[in-house]
Amino acid sequence: MTTFSAISDVIGYLVAAATTAFPDPIQVVEGPYIIASELTASSRVWIGFDPTSDTTPAGEASQDFAALNTARSRNEDGSVVCCIESWTGDADNPCATVRKDAFAMFATFEGLLRGATATGGPGDVTLAGKVLWAQIADASFEYESNSSGVIGRITFHVTYQQRLTTG
Repeated sequence: MTTFSAISDVIGYLVAAATTAFPDPIQVVEGPYIIASELTASSRVWIGFDPTSDTTPAGEASQDFAALNTARSRNEDGSVVCCIESWTGDADNPCATVRKDAFAMFATFEGLLRGATATGGPGDVTLAGKVLWAQIADASFEYESNSSGVIGRITFHVTYQQRLTTG
């Protein structure tokens, strides 16, 4: 089978792996959530969506020829945007609490991309063979507050490389 981009496979793997890694009450969400009232958890992992931006693409990729004199194989370098949010619902500004919770969740997510399951790693840098490698890049942390409480938010990209070959 010919694969023209790995973006869909990467998003699918990340959603499945995060859903397993983050038990209730943490909510794993793929893409933008249309019905805001269904966003009930105080902590969320967004895959393929940045809740602070209407313009950030879910995924991006660029391709180059993998070898000279052939167009059958291409190397794809891509990224998928993700976001982790921790919220307490406490208006007394518990910044330390949401920061620590957000970074604990971030460590769990990063563990999904460390090592290889075949060698006993906590995660799988190849995303179960869907890519050559994947890693976390471009992480940023911010607070947002209002009368309902404080959110600690880490927005980041999962970058990857894959060899795409025409069958």
